[in-house]
Amino acid sequence: MGHQSFTRRRRRRHRLISTSSSSSPVRSSSGSSLSLHTCIAAKSPLAVTGTKAVLLRSRDQTIEQGLDYIATWNSAMLISYDLTEAVSAQIQKRKAVFAKL
Repeated sequence: MGHQSFTRRRRRRHRLISTSSSSSPVRSSSGSSLSLHTCIAAKSPLAVTGTKAVLLRSRDQTIEQGLDYIATWNSAMLISYDLTEAVSAQIQKRKAVFAKL
């Protein structure tokens, strides 16, 4: 039973990977990068900068140190206007407009 579940997940993962990379590499990569760029650009600049800072800092730390750093970072960032704007935009079903950094 457990082996069948593992095999099924592995087959599904392989199918997803091969499907996503089967189209033209040039078109696929430029389209994917544009899509990723658009997605990131819609996020809060504070969240994007914070994510980058946390990822870079966590590389050289233990898991416990990394989690402590993330908890501290998140508690400091909760006081920003971006969180209020994101929640309001979600409720009103509109795009959020974030202030520049």
